[in-house]
Amino acid sequence: MNAPQLALVLGVGLCMGFGGSYLLMSPKAETVVIDNSTAPGDSKANTTQPAPMAALRSENEELRARVQELKDAAADKADVVAERDRLADELAKSAYEIAHLKKRIEDAATPAEPGAEVADHDETGGSDGIHIPFEQFAVLNDVEWSAVGDSLRDMIPIINQLTLDAREGKKLNMQEVGKIATLNASLVKAAVSLDGKIPGSGINGSFTHPAFQANAIVSALESAGMPLDEGQTKRLEALSRKYTDSEAARNRGYGKDTWALTKVIDETREKDRFFAEAFGILNPEQEAAIHPEATRGYLGFDLFSSGLVWAQHIGALPFAKREDLENQMFQRLKSLADIDEARDDEVREAVASWIGALPESLLTTAPETVMGQPMMRVSDVFACAETQMEHLPRLIRTLGLTDEQSRKMRRFSGALYPLLRK
Repeated sequence: MNAPQLALVLGVGLCMGFGGSYLLMSPKAETVVIDNSTAPGDSKANTTQPAPMAALRSENEELRARVQELKDAAADKADVVAERDRLADELAKSAYEIAHLKKRIEDAATPAEPGAEVADHDETGGSDGIHIPFEQFAVLNDVEWSAVGDSLRDMIPIINQLTLDAREGKKLNMQEVGKIATLNASLVKAAVSLDGKIPGSGINGSFTHPAFQANAIVSALESAGMPLDEGQTKRLEALSRKYTDSEAARNRGYGKDTWALTKVIDETREKDRFFAEAFGILNPEQEAAIHPEATRGYLGFDLFSSGLVWAQHIGALPFAKREDLENQMFQRLKSLADIDEARDDEVREAVASWIGALPESLLTTAPETVMGQPMMRVSDVFACAETQMEHLPRLIRTLGLTDEQSRKMRRFSGALYPLLRK
């Protein structure tokens, strides 16, 4: 189970970037060599092509055509990402259905105690209803807020304890890992219901929208027996409405040439400001209950963080030596914009400058791991993304890339992250 998966099962599809798949490499094809030479004195060979040779020629042309198709598909990252997100959504829905069916089977197999009352559970909405309604987001009225709150209440301390255990060198408790997957079902159901109905970068962008998160915070604390008082609730409502309006205005301000990664950086920066101000409304006990320090600020482990959004855009580059990192970044840049080999030296120079501007700690210190997954700080992801945005536009100008190559660069929303392996 990887870090994004801890946060939301829908992260399974999104975390494919951990292998660096946000940048697809142009495939290398084996060249089929056609020998057109003829044996001396063989007059027939000059006038009649043997059937096997004709077949090879045909096969060669088909292979070349297929290679070009694959190269075009790899270059068109937007289509690949769209398909990846679609599959991630399907996986999320399937995960919820499986978990839900499993729960029903377990409930059916557990006999009720004599005299016990069976709760009348409404599948279409929480019994407590929405806490902070938004007229423009009617979908929030149908979320089972009590279920979301219960899942967050139980899930966060499990993730926190597993993190603490890993730091102490304790054996991974697989039973607790299994509980996370079960509890996650309610979050997945809510997240899937928001897709396309609440703005944000991908499904996790909708999930981390201030309108949803304000209600999630209220629900989680209510489930934990630490409800907000009236004054806190009013302040949180005002804050979530302020950031909802700010997000809408920000999105309206983008032009057709705005870089995709710039949008992600802006979105995540603003959401982290919202979270910081929201937790400022809580008392220390309330914050500790849903935002423990051990996992705070770590991508995929912190459930109230922009790290959930970055889980969709991280493009980790595992490396053991700096040379490995340089080669990976070099190949990925060339593939992204289909840069000609004649410019290799300039690309390598740009890569060296780019890597030199990254935080030194990322290049010299391997991150700690929990459940076999690296704990990446959201602050480091921001540093990588912002460094990337300093160097990619410069590379376009230096190489004099075509409009089409520049467009491909601008549409790339992945943040390349050096992941040192021990």
